[in-house]
Amino acid sequence: MQLNIGTDVNVDLQSVMTGRGCVIGQSGSGKSFLIGVIAEELCRLHAPFCIIDTEGEYSSLKSMFEVLVVGTAGDIKTDIDFTKLFTSSIQNDIPVVLDISDALDKEDLVGKALNALYELESSIRRPYLVIVEEADKLAPQVVHKPGNMLEEISVRGRKRGIGLIVATQRPANISKNVLAQCSYGFIGKLTINNDVKAVDILFENKQELNKLVNLKVGEFIPFGIDYQGIFSVKSRLVKHIGSTPLVGAYKAPSEMMSTIVAQLEQKNKMPILPRAPRETGVSTKINAIFPKFSQQDAESFARKMLKKKFVLFGGAAESLDSIENRYLQMALCFIRIGTGRRNEYKEYGALIDSSGCILNVNKKPELIRPKFKRNARLNDNEARLLYVIAAHGKINIRKAQKKSKLDDEAFDKAIVGLESKGFIAEVKDNVVSYDYRRYLIREKPLLEEKKVSKQQLIGSQPKEQDVKKLISGLYPGSSIISIEPVSLPLYKITLRGGGKVRIFTIDAISGKETGIAG
Repeated sequence: MQLNIGTDVNVDLQSVMTGRGCVIGQSGSGKSFLIGVIAEELCRLHAPFCIIDTEGEYSSLKSMFEVLVVGTAGDIKTDIDFTKLFTSSIQNDIPVVLDISDALDKEDLVGKALNALYELESSIRRPYLVIVEEADKLAPQVVHKPGNMLEEISVRGRKRGIGLIVATQRPANISKNVLAQCSYGFIGKLTINNDVKAVDILFENKQELNKLVNLKVGEFIPFGIDYQGIFSVKSRLVKHIGSTPLVGAYKAPSEMMSTIVAQLEQKNKMPILPRAPRETGVSTKINAIFPKFSQQDAESFARKMLKKKFVLFGGAAESLDSIENRYLQMALCFIRIGTGRRNEYKEYGALIDSSGCILNVNKKPELIRPKFKRNARLNDNEARLLYVIAAHGKINIRKAQKKSKLDDEAFDKAIVGLESKGFIAEVKDNVVSYDYRRYLIREKPLLEEKKVSKQQLIGSQPKEQDVKKLISGLYPGSSIISIEPVSLPLYKITLRGGGKVRIFTIDAISGKETGIAG
């Protein structure tokens, strides 16, 4: 099924209901109008969703569709049991407009609603879409409160069946964690330089960025869908009422809606929907690096991270929600590198992930992104010089020239070339350094075969040709002995408290916190 939002512009319903999208455009660009068109198309297809309405613009959907409006002037007030609300919405395919325009603490109200949905979908896993207006205010780039639920859903809601569309006038102000998750979207007119730069990550064709400043009202440039170029949003079925709903424009609630509202107003809980059946046959065997840090150690670490309750300041205590095993997929590559002496070599191992990062195993496990450009091409003199530097790690600059057998002019050009391409880490006090050797290991780590679910795996298995390309770039002249798949064991820790969620991972080798998303 498709959502039609303009002439020949269609978006797959499945992608919308479970994916991450964005609608971006400055004030007056037609951003909210496009959100209204998307909402109407979802209503037409009877797809359940919730729109976080910050300005009271979308309650007019009731004039044509079965929609439940939650808010001061809605069908039901915001002091509702949100678990019951979303259960009913999913059971009956009823869209929800959560009107927070009159809420005193908008962030807290949205946090409670999204937390209830997140908990519910963790059990039932049914496709459900959340549309968030003014997302930059609810998930700002500088977050002062930990555990932002909008960020949590953007990163981890997909596997629970929660789709997300964020709308904003100021992409420069929205959390990059949220914006970076968007695989499709629609960009309207932008004239502020910081905002144009903020959406740069969303476009493969950078020439499209130059067109944003000249777009007309209602014109958008899409990305991530099967359409290229500028398009105009189609007309709405319902009048776009802005921030002032029209009195008497809505139809009377149907019998079904009256029943739903009555159920929601009751204090007894609605039955929770059954969990959707999980896929079968998704387990796989892996070779995991043997952990030195046990799950009990991980629990002790997590409990030290808990925030205690401070009654005086109104703080809420945290509790340990879960500890889950995760495995980062990597490739263990053993290579032979020359020492600089004739026919003398040393063998090293390197742990590499699918994005081309090397694992620093000599300190705490952390992924180090190489500074060199993998597509940079070395000429013969640069390759010869780099081979000498890599073999020694650090070497006197004149000694490097002598061993590379380059004259002064060729040597100077090779040094400049390697510096400009990022292959040389440092040139200081006549010593040239190449420090990627410190990320290599001498002995093969102890491995254990494990059977895990595919949901426990992080990332994808590095491709052999990519590993070979990376090694040849980092260690010119080296030869590859072997490449095999391995996995780095991690613990995903979830803490909850006061309607907030904190999630982080620690590695099972050193027991230190990592920056790896779980």
